[in-house]
Amino acid sequence: MIDVTFNVDDLRAAGLRYAGAIRWTPRSARRPGPLDGLPRLTLFSGTHDVLHPDTREFWDRAVAAGLDVDGYEQYAGRHLWMYLPGPAGVPPVFDKIRDRLVSAS
Repeated sequence: MIDVTFNVDDLRAAGLRYAGAIRWTPRSARRPGPLDGLPRLTLFSGTHDVLHPDTREFWDRAVAAGLDVDGYEQYAGRHLWMYLPGPAGVPPVFDKIRDRLVSAS
């Protein structure tokens, strides 16, 4: 994974700080919870984001559970790619976010 924003060691350290006394491991962080009752989901991920594999796994799991899921994957996008200057494809992402928010209200 190519991500200059995050790396696995930093995320593991952050997880340990966040969990405090709870025994935190990468495996326990990925323990899936129930998806029933979740509303329509829109997921955004960059293919170079260190969290992308988990996002894809969640996306696939949500679809398999019958949830209404759509989203956008930015090729070579790193973490928070939609906020960084870059490819011309970024403005349509904000249009998609706006459209989802408007349709939900």
